[in-house]
Amino acid sequence: MFSFNPYVFFKRSKTCLFGFTFVVAMSTFLFIFEDQRPSIQTLVSETHKQLKSFQDNLKVAEEKLLKVDEQYLDLLGFSSSPRLYPVATWQNSSLPVIVTYMFSGQSMRVIGFIRNIERHFPDHTIIIYNLSFQSYYLNTIYNICNSSSCTVIDYNLSVFPNHVSIESFHAYRPLIIQDALNRAGAVLFLENNLRLKSNYIHRLVSFALRPKLKNNSSRAGVLSWSTSRAVSSVTHLKMFEYFRMPVDNFFFLRMVDVTSILLFNTKFVHENIMLPWVQCSLLQDCIAPVGSQPNGCHFDKKPLYRYAGCHAYDASAISIILGINYGYNESLYSYSSQNPYFYNVTETAALLEYKRLKENATEVSII
Repeated sequence: MFSFNPYVFFKRSKTCLFGFTFVVAMSTFLFIFEDQRPSIQTLVSETHKQLKSFQDNLKVAEEKLLKVDEQYLDLLGFSSSPRLYPVATWQNSSLPVIVTYMFSGQSMRVIGFIRNIERHFPDHTIIIYNLSFQSYYLNTIYNICNSSSCTVIDYNLSVFPNHVSIESFHAYRPLIIQDALNRAGAVLFLENNLRLKSNYIHRLVSFALRPKLKNNSSRAGVLSWSTSRAVSSVTHLKMFEYFRMPVDNFFFLRMVDVTSILLFNTKFVHENIMLPWVQCSLLQDCIAPVGSQPNGCHFDKKPLYRYAGCHAYDASAISIILGINYGYNESLYSYSSQNPYFYNVTETAALLEYKRLKENATEVSII
């Protein structure tokens, strides 16, 4: 005869309830897990990509490799079929084009720069690269530089690695020079505080395009100006490691002054000068090694070629590159003349320059 035992009934009911709850919970978990599997897989995939990118960057830094993301090089014209001088050049302008850039607070200098170039080189196109410049004066610059012989390019540095936008590194300078070379074929780059003193540009062009080696024009396309400092004195030691060259090769080679440089986009310049310069600029550990600084130079150290404690960033990189490619013979790429082609304009002089232009819009004479 069946007898009801409340204790057994309760125990069995509790077991069944637990089992039912477990089944429902597992079913819900599996449903959710199955539904989110793509998201989890995506997360894992992205993590692997970031880890690989970190490992690649670490390898580049440790081994000091001039290796950068190909997308950056593509943006700057480094392709399998590059636009090279003299075939691919601007036909509606005398070459070289004159290139500079501007940041906020440089409007008066830029306006004076444009008028000075127009006076001395009326047949040469001016390209102004606008790097984050926003102010009331921007419309004035657009109005002044609004013709077939003058153009403003709003250049977005944010598409490149973050360090490129740091003004003191000057990593952007090789990039805008390369961009202009890719567009026009030949570039005279000048900082916007420089002013021309003469219009004898044909002498500079002749020097840049002359054969650098006897009866050999393959290394033509460069003209620079040198400073009195040795490359080794203002270049962080870690930068030399990227170019696989000992520092003592540069004890008696003078630094290049990158505030002015003339370049033609020949095959040699494109592959041997601009490519490594751009690659170094895109790698923070190359262009701005840990411990490097623009100030704090101690030039009282002896001998004078010893590292002075300050670093010249893009100027150091191009000085190393030119030294290597021209056998440490700066006479092959550095121009010397008793009569300077440029002079420097201070902020005060730029203000006076701007006031004169504003008072007499028809006056083209620059102080």
